[in-house]
Order: sequence, then C-alpha cells, then structure tokens
Amino acid sequence: MTAVQDFDRTTAEPPDLERQVRALQRQYARAVDGKRLDEWVSLFAPDCSYIVTTRENEERGLPLALVYDDSNDRVQDRVVYIQEVWKGHFNDYRQRHLLSDVEVSWVGDEARVSVGFAVYISEPTKIGSQLLASGEYADVVVFEGGVSEGGVFEGRVPKFREKRVILDANVLPRYFVYPL
Repeated sequence: MTAVQDFDRTTAEPPDLERQVRALQRQYARAVDGKRLDEWVSLFAPDCSYIVTTRENEERGLPLALVYDDSNDRVQDRVVYIQEVWKGHFNDYRQRHLLSDVEVSWVGDEARVSVGFAVYISEPTKIGSQLLASGEYADVVVFEGGVSEGGVFEGRVPKFREKRVILDANVLPRYFVYPL
C-alpha cells in the first residue's frame, strides 16, 4: 500500500488540482481530529463561511443552522470560544472523521465538492466510541494566490470558501464543541 502525500501548498500543476482538493479534505479532518484549530482556520479563505445544518432544513430550503459562521472573523471567534471561553466547561472528547470518496465538479475557477462523512467520538470516562454525526460536506473550494491564465494555475493554494456540513439527523446524540 502506498501512502498518500499531502499537497505542496506552494505549487500546483493543473492536473493536480483535484488531488489538492482531496488532500484539503483530509487535512481538514486531521486538523479537527487533532484539535489543531489554528490549522483548521488556515484552511479557510478570507471570504468564507462555515455552516452546520440538517438535511431536512437543506431539502426544505430553510435558512436554519446549528452553526452559522458567515465570515472568517466568526470562524476565528469559534476557535477563541473553544480554546478560551468554553475551556474546562465541557466534557472533553476525541473525535475521528471517516470520509468517503471526494466528488469534484468545476464552475469556473471554483471546485464544488461533495464528501460523505462520519464523526465518531471517544470520551475518557466511557468505553468505546460513539457515532456523533454523519452527513455530507457540500463545499466550495477556491484557489488563492498565484496566477490563472487559460486555466493554468501557478502557485495557487486551495481554501474553503464555503464549508457546509449537512447532517443526516435532525438531533445529535450529544452536544458538539469542535468543528465537525
């Protein structure tokens, strides 16, 4: 079995764009699972959103969300709350993402991405792991920096412009603190 390497965040050849989008998804999951929240924030574009909603709300076109961070400042605020405000006020846990294959389509320079996910949690005081959430990431990934001429991307870095977490269930078995 060959290990998959992360993308080089400084260079990108056009055939590698989808590979970079896939690697960005893996990096997102590893950053959150490892509680490296500053790294998590760095994966978002300056003009971004992080929204957690349910499949029912999505299908019915309801503008309701469990989390609605509609700017990079709010994404950064989420990290401050987790690390400083909520610290010591919740039962900490470890989480583990399982990701499906990544589907990518292109609209201009933007990648529209769909990924199935499951997030399991393990708590220090409990035996075993528990499914916290499952659903779909419906993301928009943009490439920042560098130059795009005739579809050729030079030195471009993939970032989430939209990270939309669509939960299969309307109610989760417990609260969540860390990003899903």
